[in-house]
Amino acid sequence: MGKTGRMSYLQRRAGRYEYRYRLPEDLAGEPAPLHLPAPLALLVNGRNGRFKAELVRSCEQRDC
Repeated sequence: MGKTGRMSYLQRRAGRYEYRYRLPEDLAGEPAPLHLPAPLALLVNGRNGRFKAELVRSCEQRDC
């Protein structure tokens, strides 16, 4: 994932830490174009074809 906006928050789920990034409100939930460039595909919900409200990325860290 390249340069993104500011991290919204960090949360711990199931013993691992995740970064959450909120997408702009005017984009979140809107229908995505059918022919979206591959690098932007992670912004789209595959089931409903709409832009996600936030991105979640694991820190790859677990509690010991």
